[in-house]
Parts: sequence; structure tokens; C-alpha cells
Amino acid sequence: MKNSILFIFLLLGLKSEYIGQTWSPVGGPYGGYALCLAINPTNDNIVYCGTKGGDIYKTSNGGILWYRLENLKSDIKSFAIDPLNTNVLYAGTESNSLFKSTNAGTSWTKINLTTKPLNAIAIDKNNTSILYAGVYNSGVFKTTDGGINWLPINVGITDDRILSLSIDPNSSQNLYCGTYLYVFKSTTAGATWIRVDYSILGPDTKAIAVDPINSNNLYIGTDYGIYKSSDWGNNWKKYSSGLTDDNIHSICIDPQNSSTLFAGTEDGLFKTFTGGSSWTKNFSIPPYCTVETIAVSINNPDVVFIGFYGEGIYKTTNSGTSWTEINNGFGNLTVRKIITHPNNPKILFAGTEIGGIYRSSNSGNSWENVKQRIFNVYALAIDPVNTNIIYAGTYGSGIYKSIDGGSNWNSLNIGLSEKRVWSIALDPSNPSILYVATYNGIYKSADGGLQWVKTNYPSYYDSFSILINPINTNMIYVGSYADVQQSLNAGSSWSKLAGNFSNEGIVTLAFKQGTQNTLYFGGGGVSSWDGTIYGGIYRMVLGGTTWYKLIDKVYSTEIAINPKITSEIYCSSYNDGVYCSRTSGDTWLKISNGLSTSTIYSLCISDNSVYAALKNGSVWKTSTVTNVGNNEIIIPPTYSLLQNYPNPFNPITTIKYSIPSIQFVTLKVYDILGSEVAMLVNEEKLPGNYQVVFNVETFHGTFLPSGVYFYRLQAGSFSQTKKLLLLK
Repeated sequence: MKNSILFIFLLLGLKSEYIGQTWSPVGGPYGGYALCLAINPTNDNIVYCGTKGGDIYKTSNGGILWYRLENLKSDIKSFAIDPLNTNVLYAGTESNSLFKSTNAGTSWTKINLTTKPLNAIAIDKNNTSILYAGVYNSGVFKTTDGGINWLPINVGITDDRILSLSIDPNSSQNLYCGTYLYVFKSTTAGATWIRVDYSILGPDTKAIAVDPINSNNLYIGTDYGIYKSSDWGNNWKKYSSGLTDDNIHSICIDPQNSSTLFAGTEDGLFKTFTGGSSWTKNFSIPPYCTVETIAVSINNPDVVFIGFYGEGIYKTTNSGTSWTEINNGFGNLTVRKIITHPNNPKILFAGTEIGGIYRSSNSGNSWENVKQRIFNVYALAIDPVNTNIIYAGTYGSGIYKSIDGGSNWNSLNIGLSEKRVWSIALDPSNPSILYVATYNGIYKSADGGLQWVKTNYPSYYDSFSILINPINTNMIYVGSYADVQQSLNAGSSWSKLAGNFSNEGIVTLAFKQGTQNTLYFGGGGVSSWDGTIYGGIYRMVLGGTTWYKLIDKVYSTEIAINPKITSEIYCSSYNDGVYCSRTSGDTWLKISNGLSTSTIYSLCISDNSVYAALKNGSVWKTSTVTNVGNNEIIIPPTYSLLQNYPNPFNPITTIKYSIPSIQFVTLKVYDILGSEVAMLVNEEKLPGNYQVVFNVETFHGTFLPSGVYFYRLQAGSFSQTKKLLLLK
């Protein structure tokens, strides 16, 4: 069979953006990765949270409800509020530089300081035009004009891997910075630094706190516990008595009683009343969880917010005696798998990376956590005969089963020697027979998961996905790193159906029943050398020897076929949002409008809705394309190029255009001398209406000068040029 397979590219690139299809977040599941918190110093009810994935959330009512402000396209590593003008905010990111808002987070402007992790921001409270930024692998930077211009200030710093920064609250000349290896101090506002950690054994100083009342007292948090200095950093002593985990992520001091401190570790939250000499664990919050960030109100120190790495945000109003989860609206969980109930379209299940399993009984408007403390839930499946039986596959802990609709779960791993599970498939004619695809082969159970037996699958690569033919359940398909394998005898033997897929893992399979039974499969990969995306969506008529590549360079993660209209197919992707085809895969629409990220791990169709599981975005929802109406693909009668909006602009503007037929389209921006400034579009397009965002900084940073520019649309023989004005 190997030599007879023909690989044909079909309609590669015939994909377009459908602007009318809009996604919106459902009501959870709430929680997620809170990396940094900041309380408005003049109003305790206003709090900001920077997250993994780049979302910034805000609450204006003390955490009763959070709402998403912006996505900055990279993990938020640091956050600071100007104490003299609380509308001014700063956010440092993992790889997308520094951002500033002057309107309390409504909009953000990028400051091109660095592309490396900006782990710390410190503002001089006496002159808030002076800021310091700590950058991993670049050292410390300083601005004296509110972030417009920055200069490196690293004289004396011998390790530029900055993890933390702090300004002495009583003397802005005194600065401290923690690095991967050392601690440094400056008494000259950063002009020069000296190393002050010679008696400290622990590296990786992720936290520094200066006593606001007696600033000769300093605390640092390292990978080896907490250290304290009582003489401005000249001498240090370990203060970790009572800590059950020495990996310190955050330290915060009560601003009115500096003997009281909180410490966030990878084993929860600890508190001291004795200036650090002894610590007590707080057991009223989730155990064994990483407390990533702590914020104490300067006006009422009984009010404390803590952010977890996965469990979201908690709040206390009594200095930690009791805590309340406050995640309503905070949708930052990474959902790896979402499925719908086969008989009740309102019931959904979501498997997450760190939050366990969630269930919704009202189409996603609210969620219940039905299984906590399991991680990396990559697979979910519901028994189609007895829908109270649900299986969950985890990457690391094997298989879990519920027999009461998801309320209770038990581990089922007897015979399952490989517990890194990617996918689950149930025999639709006899759901007691099920298969799991794992990191090392295919396992089968004939008794509902009580016992597992490894099949003869050639496990030289991960088996990512598995599918049972619903017409002939002896036929099983498996997607691996290199190919698609099939078994014609319920897993006893295997042969290659399609391959070779260089650099692509086949992570999703779907079966379309009809006059021609068709297998769809997809996957992809990312080059470790240069980040190149590999992947696509493929189609093969069963019984034939030809497979078609429908879309190229899309790292597809799940293919779902609309059961009402089987020619309507959806595909989520790791790098490019969601696509839909209404022609069984011949042509595709991109339907990602409104999504907070382009990384979608899973999707499912329920009634007239499509649900998407997002990386750091929980679950989002849109209507099926069919349900939107008959005008979802609008064919414009003529070519047109509209005036950009806004105009004048700085630094972002939107350009809309329309084409009535398939054409190769270019959209370019030129300066007044005719030199090309930017290539916005350079590909074949389907007929339709399009919009393109032109961000000057994407192409030229901050160096493109103000002035008149021109943009030209070329589509076949049609050409039109319009003027736009960049005004800084």
C-alpha cells in the first residue's frame, strides 16, 4: 500500500476570513493563571491581573466580577500602577516588550524596550516619570520621562538575568534587584550597583520586599527559601522555619504592620506575624498549589488578593483568616478538550491542564468543577448507550471513569502501563470496548476500562489520535507523528493508511458517512529551529488510495463535522484560529473574529452552536455558519477599496476591501517617494469582503515618521490606490 498512495494538494490556500462570524466567551469555566496582581492605591475595589497568555483583567467591585481589558500577545510578567495618577498603568511581558495605558487599561500602547522577559517594573513614588525595568538577559533599564526613552543601568551587575526589582520606600536612591544567581544594591538610583548576597546560599531571587516602615529590613525569596537582612542587605540570615516548600514565588509585607508578611510558594500560602522568624501555612485555600502573586491593600491591610498558577484569584478581608474564590469572569484556564452530551445539547464537559474537569448543564453559561486535582485532561468521551458513563484521559495519570454523569470519578489503570494518554475512542455498537492512544502505543479494554491490554500497534512514535469506523467497528484509525495507521481486525494488526508526514503529528481524525465514506485528518508541528509551522487538513475517501491536502501550514488540532449538515466541517488550529468548510473541505472560511487567541486546542458542535477550547482563554462560543443564515458568504458585485479608518492614525488603522471573484491579491503601503513600506496581503483570495489591520510598529517599530502614505490594492486587472495619514 505504501507505494500506491498518491499525495495530491487540493485547493491549497483557498481560504478566506468570514468577518460576520463572531465568537464570545461563555460563562467559564473560570480560574486560570494569575501571574501578577496590582491594587489601585486609592480604591481597593479596583484590581488588575496579568495572566499567562497575555490577557489583562480588571475588577471594579473588589473581585465580584472580572472583565477582560486586552490581550498583549505574551505572558504578563509584571504590572505597576502610577501612585500619583492611577489611570497610568504599565505591563511587562514575556516576549512582547512593555505596554502603557493612560486610561485605566481601556487601551494600551506598546513601548519597544525589549523582546526578552520583562520580569519586574518599579515606579519611583516621588517622581512617577522615573521607572525601572528588570529584563532577563538584558539587565536593568531606567526611564525619566514616563517610558518614552530608556537607558541601560548595569554598572556593577555581573548577572543580567533580572527576576525582581524593588525601590526603598523611604529613599528612592536605594534600589535592589534579584537575578538568577545574585542580589544587587544601588544607592545611586541605579548609576552603580554592588553585590550584597555573599551569605545567601539560594539562587533564583524571584521576590524582593523592603520593609515600608523600617527599610533596613529586607526580604528575598529564592529557590532555597526566604532570607532576611536587617542592615540594608549587608548581612543575611535564612528565615524559613515552618515553610513546607522553599521555592518562593512572591513576598508581600503588611504596609501598616511590617512584622506581618505573606509568602507564596509552590505548596500554597504562608504567613508570619514575627518578621519572618516562623511561618504558618494557610489551609483555607487550595492545597499544593503555586501562589504566584500577592497584593495587600495599603489602605486596609486586612484586604489581600492572591493569584494562583492555575486556580485563579482568591481574596481575604480578614488578613487571611478566611478566603473566598473570586473568579467570576476570570476566564484564563487552558482547556484541552471539550465535548457535548450526545442526547442533551445543553450539557458540556471541559478538560483542563491544571483545573481538572468541569461540567456545564446550561450551554456553558455556568460550570461546576466535578473533578479537581488532576492535570492535563487531554481526552473525554461519553458512552452513547449509557450517558452517565464518562471517561477522561490524562497525560500522566492515565484513565478516569465516572458512572454518575461526572459527579464522581475513579482511576482505571490496571494493565495500562503507559499513562500518558492523548485520545479515547469508544466502540459505538458496544461501548464497553474502548481504546486509548498513548505516548507509547494503543491500549484496548473489553470491560469498560477495568482491564487494559496493549495492542500490536507499531509504537515507534506517539499515537496522538484514534477513531473507530462507525459502520464497521473492527476498522480503527490512529494518527501518529509520522502517518495514519489502520486496523481491520479490532486492533490485532495494523498497516499504514497514509503517510509520510514530515514534522507533523496527526492529532485529529474525523469520519464522514455518506455515499463516499470519508476520513479527515489533520495535525502539525512547530520547528524548534525557527518556529516554522507545519501542518494541514487532509481528506481521503475510504477504499481509495488518494489523500488530499485541503489547507497547508495550519497546525490543526480538532476536526468536527456538523451532524445536521455533514458537508459543514470545522477545524480548530494551534496557530490560526478556527476554519469552516461548507463544501466538505473543498473551500474554507476562517471564522476567528473575536477570539482572544489563535491557539485553539479543541472544539465541538452542539445543536446550532460551536464551542472552542482556548489556550489561556477557557471556552468560547459561536453559531454554526449554517445557523447564521444564507448570507454568510457574501459575494460582492464589484471590486472596492475603502478608506482606512481611523485616518489620521497612530499606530494602527484598518483597511477594508472586496473582490467579486477568486484572484491573487496584493495590498501594499508606499511612502510619498513610492518606496514600499509594508506588504499587507500577498496571496490568492476567495470572493468576499476583507479587512486588514496595518500596525506601523509591526513593520517599522517606532521609526516610521509622520506623513502621507499610500495603499494600493491589486486584484487581477483591478487596481486602486488611496491615501492615508500617519500622525504621531
